[in-house]
Amino acid sequence: SEAYFRTLFEAVPAAVAVLRRGEVVDANPRYLQIFQAAEPPWVLAPVRQPDGSHSRDHGERLAAAALGGTVQRLPWQCRRADGTLFDSEITVTRFRHEDDDLLMVIVRDLTAIREMETKLHHAQKMDALGQLAGGVAHDFNNMLSAIRSAAELLHEEVQGARPARLAGTIMAAADRAGQLTRQLLAFARKGKVLSTPTDVHLIIQEAVTLLERTIDRRIHIGLRLLAADATVVGDPSQIQSALLNLGVNARDAMPEGGALTFATETVVIEEADCGQGGFRLEPGAHLHITVADQGCGIPEANLGHIFDPFFTTKEVSKGTGLGLAAVFGTMVSHKGAVTVESSLGEGTVFHLYLPLAQPGVRETSPEPQGPLPTGTGRVLVVEDEDLVRTATTMAIESLGYEVHGVADAQAAMAHFTAHHGDLSAVILDMVLPGHSGEALAASLQVIDPSVPIVLVSGFPRNEGPGRLQEQGIAGFLQKPLDRRELGDLLAVICT
Repeated sequence: SEAYFRTLFEAVPAAVAVLRRGEVVDANPRYLQIFQAAEPPWVLAPVRQPDGSHSRDHGERLAAAALGGTVQRLPWQCRRADGTLFDSEITVTRFRHEDDDLLMVIVRDLTAIREMETKLHHAQKMDALGQLAGGVAHDFNNMLSAIRSAAELLHEEVQGARPARLAGTIMAAADRAGQLTRQLLAFARKGKVLSTPTDVHLIIQEAVTLLERTIDRRIHIGLRLLAADATVVGDPSQIQSALLNLGVNARDAMPEGGALTFATETVVIEEADCGQGGFRLEPGAHLHITVADQGCGIPEANLGHIFDPFFTTKEVSKGTGLGLAAVFGTMVSHKGAVTVESSLGEGTVFHLYLPLAQPGVRETSPEPQGPLPTGTGRVLVVEDEDLVRTATTMAIESLGYEVHGVADAQAAMAHFTAHHGDLSAVILDMVLPGHSGEALAASLQVIDPSVPIVLVSGFPRNEGPGRLQEQGIAGFLQKPLDRRELGDLLAVICT
């Protein structure tokens, strides 16, 4: 009956309209909802489609084909009653009613699908940029590691104030360059990341103290730390660096002064909201940090690029374009998220989300460091980069050990086969020409499993110490090598 089909027409979740000679004569509630139209006339489309074709002419050809008996299905840009546009897929079918040929149009709103595609594309782009940035930073890190190690040893050995100052200048320049590579690695989520209980309120207060020493006095920094618990598990130096980057950005956005506010609160992220913005948050309690300024704001056209590495609107020499990229990477590596909202002439607010530590987990104080550890024994260093191999060899020799360096797996196998009985340890790079460090380690262990092997890489290792022990590996070090960390490990495995 007509009442039955009317009920079905109005209850169906798809947007359905009935057309007679190009005019909408009936529409169901879902159609009215997505077009935001309460009464006729219901306009289906803008004047022109995205391909430039005139909507009316295109629609007439479409209707003629459908009236000829061919079901039409195609993309179509629609216009709501308020004039806004949205992408859709429409299906047009002919049917007869009371001796009249009518068209039934089913409209599928693609807005949500387009948003998901955009987020996926953005996530893929950021992953690709991360791979590129990580590779570039890894190569630079190798060179800087060699420069820094050589300068440090030179600084300890030279006589006279001028040579010491020159060595110190080299070290300072290497450290400065290292900051850029750390920002790249932070964006790529491949930098050194500590996992320790950290009170973010203390980090914010320390960051504010540092900012107050460097920013214009016309900028007032305010704190509104309302979170009852601000303990997260992460790397305090990376989190502080992210906050400092945001603070410096805010400073640059307010050359005439203004207010910069750091605020916190505790929020609960529900399961349905975990994938918002392309991030992968876990449901549960999170620390929500906002960094708000009253600066010039960010143009809407730039908002989609501000986390891209090397993207900057600052003058040449005024910015590297890595600060916000590093913030993005730090949040992702801490299983968090960062979003931004901005209005031109009014200011910008960055929202950071970090998962709170489990109840009972609290920050621990670092133990005081003693003198640099030294030892004796013979160490084989396997590293294909000449500069890095030389620097690593000198660093280990400065700790009291005898060192032999080789550049590839073949030379390593030959030396190990001949001298394994005299070796106290092997320092082995993870990536060698035509060979992986792990595969070479396994081959060396077949010859003599009693010699401790330490793997070295420019990227952090995801597996924990248990996985390393299963492979018979004595330890793992990440470049750039820290002499104290290296000395501590050698002191343990070479005894």
